[in-house]
Amino acid sequence: MLFRSDAPSLVSAAHALKGSAAYLGAARVRACAADLEQLGRDGEMAGARERCAALDAAVAELDRELRKAS
Repeated sequence: MLFRSDAPSLVSAAHALKGSAAYLGAARVRACAADLEQLGRDGEMAGARERCAALDAAVAELDRELRKAS
């Protein structure tokens, strides 16, 4: 979706991830997904790669926290 600059797909995927992250209480992941969703809504794909990197880091942090808790 980023490679094709597919803003509607970005909005859809980010919105779904935002909801899942909120359900889990993963605030940082939710915030990153919300940022990506807004970029897609604005049709501003230029900053999406950087925001995806932040999302990747947030998901990795969440994964570490969940592994510690189990």
